[in-house]
Amino acid sequence: MELWIPYGETEIPIRVPDDNFYKILEPKKSPQTDTSKLIQESLNHPVNDFQLSNTLKPGTTAGILADPILPLRVQNQAIEILKSKLGELGVDKIRLFLRHRTSNVESRPAQLETPLNIFDPRDKTFTELGKTSQG
Repeated sequence: MELWIPYGETEIPIRVPDDNFYKILEPKKSPQTDTSKLIQESLNHPVNDFQLSNTLKPGTTAGILADPILPLRVQNQAIEILKSKLGELGVDKIRLFLRHRTSNVESRPAQLETPLNIFDPRDKTFTELGKTSQG
């Protein structure tokens, strides 16, 4: 077996005879988890105790940003759970935003239930407003 290990600006080869290997260790398979439960758990116990109920006021409009790198099934579960939670908190309108990725990710099939308006920043109809403090 030959391994290449990074070393500064280059890599160095390491050759280990196959006779020296006893076996290849595989990580334990992770137990199947219920995605819906994980999403609910994260909403009930957010990082730094950032509760939606402390941020939202009844009658407001909220936005949900989904990243297409997530499997479509997980996106849909998260969106439905968030819509339900936001509805409980009195949010009137919910807008769904999908991040545009340039990488090769699973394309989103047409959804008949929810019409989508696609706004592509590359079509030159947008105006640059500046950058946030995060870049």
